[in-house]
Amino acid sequence: MLKKYLVEQIKDKNWKTVIQSCQSLTDSERLELIKLLKDEDTTKDIFDEVDRALGEEERAAFYENHSRVRRCYYLALLACTRNYSDLKQTESKVNGWVLNPLRELLCASDYVALEAFFNLFPPDYLDKVIQEMAKDKFRIVDFRTLWRIYELGWVSFDEAYFTRSLFTIQMFNRNTKADTDFLAGNEKAFHQVFLVFYRNEVPVLDISKWQAREGFVCKKVYEYWTEVIILLNERGVVFDRSIIKNLLESLLNNWKKGHLDWHTRLLELFHPTEDELLEHQTLLFALFGTNNPSLINFALRNIQTIRKAKRFNGLGFTENFALCFSNDKCIKAIFSGLDIVENVLTNPDYKDVDFSERLAVLLMHADANLQVKTATLLLKFTNAENLNIIAAPYTSYLKQKTKDTLSISSESKASVNADIAETKQVAELAIASNWDELLFQVGNCIHTKSATDIDLLLEGINQLQNQIPVDLEKQLKPYTKQLFNRSWENHVMAYFSLFIEGWINEKEIDSDEGRYDPIPFLKNKCNLLIEKLKRKNRLPFLSTPTHRPFFIHPTTLVKRVLAYEEVGGVIFYEDLIVACNRTWFKNADNESRTLAKKMKGKYAKALSYFLGVSDKIEPTEETLALWAQVTRIRNPDAVFTEFENTSAREYPSVIHPLMLDFRIHTESNQYATWHKMILGGNWNKAWYLDQEPISYDHIFYNVSTLKKASRVDIPYQLSLNPNYVDGQISRYIPNWTTGNEVDGFESCLFPLQFLVENKIETHHSGWIYIAACLMFEKKISRELASEYIEMALVEQHKDLDHLADLIGNLTAQKFGPVNRLLEFFDKPNTNHPVNAFKFKVLGKCLEYFDMQQLPANSKKVVEYYEEWVHRLGVKGNEELLAKVKTKKK
Repeated sequence: MLKKYLVEQIKDKNWKTVIQSCQSLTDSERLELIKLLKDEDTTKDIFDEVDRALGEEERAAFYENHSRVRRCYYLALLACTRNYSDLKQTESKVNGWVLNPLRELLCASDYVALEAFFNLFPPDYLDKVIQEMAKDKFRIVDFRTLWRIYELGWVSFDEAYFTRSLFTIQMFNRNTKADTDFLAGNEKAFHQVFLVFYRNEVPVLDISKWQAREGFVCKKVYEYWTEVIILLNERGVVFDRSIIKNLLESLLNNWKKGHLDWHTRLLELFHPTEDELLEHQTLLFALFGTNNPSLINFALRNIQTIRKAKRFNGLGFTENFALCFSNDKCIKAIFSGLDIVENVLTNPDYKDVDFSERLAVLLMHADANLQVKTATLLLKFTNAENLNIIAAPYTSYLKQKTKDTLSISSESKASVNADIAETKQVAELAIASNWDELLFQVGNCIHTKSATDIDLLLEGINQLQNQIPVDLEKQLKPYTKQLFNRSWENHVMAYFSLFIEGWINEKEIDSDEGRYDPIPFLKNKCNLLIEKLKRKNRLPFLSTPTHRPFFIHPTTLVKRVLAYEEVGGVIFYEDLIVACNRTWFKNADNESRTLAKKMKGKYAKALSYFLGVSDKIEPTEETLALWAQVTRIRNPDAVFTEFENTSAREYPSVIHPLMLDFRIHTESNQYATWHKMILGGNWNKAWYLDQEPISYDHIFYNVSTLKKASRVDIPYQLSLNPNYVDGQISRYIPNWTTGNEVDGFESCLFPLQFLVENKIETHHSGWIYIAACLMFEKKISRELASEYIEMALVEQHKDLDHLADLIGNLTAQKFGPVNRLLEFFDKPNTNHPVNAFKFKVLGKCLEYFDMQQLPANSKKVVEYYEEWVHRLGVKGNEELLAKVKTKKK
């Protein structure tokens, strides 16, 4: 009967009767009632289903009533509790989430019923509940409720949580005017919680919806609190002027940029006086060391207003100002700050201050005006003897105008640095020689996830089959815990985990990856090893690297092949192809060639050609993929007419080098303009094209039909064909260079990082990828592309005329902003091949420029071209310059 009566009272939202009904229940009755209230049939009786035919107003009224009924239901459950243990009994799981009635009531702003219950049964467990709720990022106690139970002495004060509770703006239930009224009428809450926000990283960068003065809005939370502060000011609420010092100190916290920017706007809202700025000028100076452009600009704006005051600490300013000299995002601020530096150094009080060496650091910046300004100050405040010594380290950075100012001569064409390429000893790789080493290698694979470590482990297991212990599963347990207790989002570790499981249980990998598999070779190799273990077959894998990072010595390759022939073993065809892909064919010596002549298999002619034993190309359908690989790897630029009568004649890279055609397609709307890369055959699978890339058998690795891989899988994927990586690397060419998301960022970072770290050569269409990365929106990609180009020129002695042509073409078609490309020229380099290439790129840009559709900042290309004419001491193409300059006029 009580249950039926309570259900009716809950539905009527009669919370007073609910509390009274539960007040005198015995312990067993309370616990029994909790079970009844949590029963699914009971909740169905309480909560009505929404009528879908209701209009908007009726629907809103329904949900408002539903919310009040639910709060009354939670109160009924709470009314059956007397301690923390009882409270845990009221919890239930809903869609995987733990629902606690007290927590739900604490999150609501209507605390009258809650207060009434706690007056009858004062809680001694609220601190514990609040501490638990503090761990939940998405659910937080309503501040009015929290403040009320604090005033009544039921919870302890915790500044960090109270501030977070106040400043967290949940959707739809906050009002700036209401909060203004509350804070203005609660002096203790105003001073104890609101005014200490500067000490806590409150969630002001969240986006929420609330009632503002002008109506209902959806904005970032800091705008809510800015309006509250404005309303408080209008109400005459006095803010202690210590807020200026407190906010300035808060700017030194390692918080998110947007949060600190809000604090600078609040400072401007409070209008600090000249006296206040002078009093706290050391805090302004300290902002120069934050490396935050907006804070540096804020500091300089305020320092400009006090620079002429008698109490201004000029020496303190110059010492701290130098901390931001290396920040290339603050050029304008630094430029304006140099006026203050000049004013300080001109002051007789600072005549003994030597600022020259720190000032000279600014010569590293590419901005011509900043360089000239710096040079002018150096001339003014540095004696002639020291000037050349101070400027010497920065000579390679200087623009022609700066050199003229400092009277430094330009480098001549003859000033060529010696070749800096170094011959490095490549480290050999070792396979585990005993079980302990093999176990260590398992852990190493989990840590590094590298192709080399995984392939060495697989070969180690193969060679040490006789040492595998009976208690294999037990010995692998420390590693299986790491592997099996999570879901791997990359194929390398997913396959590795499946292999370890298959090794223990003697079963093959069963993967449901379907068509999307960026590294099928690894899965196939793991399955092959499991089969070898069953058959006690210890013949080596052909593709296991012998030298870092993942290459194979030709002699080792031939010896491994002969080992199969000696016992009549069957070679795994893809293993042979990957082995050839990884082989240093240029290191083939007399020993490897002599051994190669002993080979008798169907692959013998292809391997003999590959290692230089023969120049005869005789492809057959059975060995077509192998021939396609070894011919292109040995002679990247050749045309192989021998494939014209084979089934692979239409495959890219088989007859001709892989030279993808491309064009840039421009689209615009009212919001933005996109310059889209259209590759021949939709090679990079751009989503905006209907055409699907043609699919080839993946063992034709130079054609590279392998799908784009994740960041972890990319190194393994690219290690499978490092001698001719162009086809696969071209799959990662970005659709555009601005407005990319995570996938685009990864495509222009991790493959490029692989090329740079392992010094992998690019031959043909791979240079489109390099050119795109040089213009990409992420600076790290541009820097890596620049490093790769310099490596190709200096260490690999590449002729990069094709790349210069590509960059000029893409720049003229606006694929990337001119300013990004100019970073490449601003990077100092005293090596003549690099500088000659840069000059060639500038010339190609001018050559490709369409006078009717010049890219933004095209005039800078002209300026740089003229600059480099002086720098290299060469004659410029006056016809190209005249063409562009005529258009500019």
